[in-house]
Amino acid sequence: MTHFTVVPNTALNRVTKHRFRLLFQYNTSVVSVVSPRIPHSGLCFASIDEIDQMTKEHNFLIDFVGIITGVRKERDVASYGKLVKAVVVEVFADGKRVQCNVFGNACDLLEYDKLQKYPRSPLVVLESFKIKVIKGGVILQNVINVSRLFINSDIPESVEFLSRFSVASYGFSRLVTNDLGYLVSKVDGDYFNPKEITNIQDLHSDNGEVMDEPDWWYYTCMCGHAVVEHEDLYLCDACGSCVEHIMVKYGIQVKIQDGGCTGLFVLLDNAATKLFERTCSEAFLRIEEEFPVDPSVLAV
Repeated sequence: MTHFTVVPNTALNRVTKHRFRLLFQYNTSVVSVVSPRIPHSGLCFASIDEIDQMTKEHNFLIDFVGIITGVRKERDVASYGKLVKAVVVEVFADGKRVQCNVFGNACDLLEYDKLQKYPRSPLVVLESFKIKVIKGGVILQNVINVSRLFINSDIPESVEFLSRFSVASYGFSRLVTNDLGYLVSKVDGDYFNPKEITNIQDLHSDNGEVMDEPDWWYYTCMCGHAVVEHEDLYLCDACGSCVEHIMVKYGIQVKIQDGGCTGLFVLLDNAATKLFERTCSEAFLRIEEEFPVDPSVLAV
């Protein structure tokens, strides 16, 4: 990049805490780099505890990541003499919820049909959002033409959040419509209910056998949908795209005998994570530590 201006970073809405900012001029030129690979997205996520502790308007815009657990219907609101689209979103992270007001074209990403196609509540990344202090708490709000919103973003930070957060421990379902016409995340009969989990000691007459199957795990996209491997690429039907960053989930076949009856069940990620008290990724790391692979075996 050439012919640009460096000025002090002063304004009401600042996207970074660096003391300088770059300004483009009419003669500024930018040349793209061939096959660039930037390992990190540049996002710096604020925690929900940091947001809750705000007591006055914050001049710096923040990044945030969480799970969408509620969406209110889109409506039009007046802004500077114009009508703009508005959607209210509830985002969950680290055991807490925060309200996010989204205005403008970003609302297109929050259409009901798009959000309900995913097998579980989608991950959302909020880039450069403003913290608004209101009576009784704080909310997040986008700045039109500045803030960006990503659903199930295929970036390393998404993998890190989902691995640390362990969605399975909360038992989120896909988003469904409630009686008020809002999208909400709930646990119903088709999904694992953590409240109904029991200890093996309580199953007095039942005998369980883990089937000798080689594939006790499977790969998923950020959205939770299983991916298909094709010529060294991973394809997600739900997102309709190739996936670079994938998650590993449990899928264990278990045979249960009760009296004279036998049933075959698949222990999926939610229940398995609860029972084993570790995620599938953590289990893989444990296996690698206990059974290291000799590098000479992998040599060609």
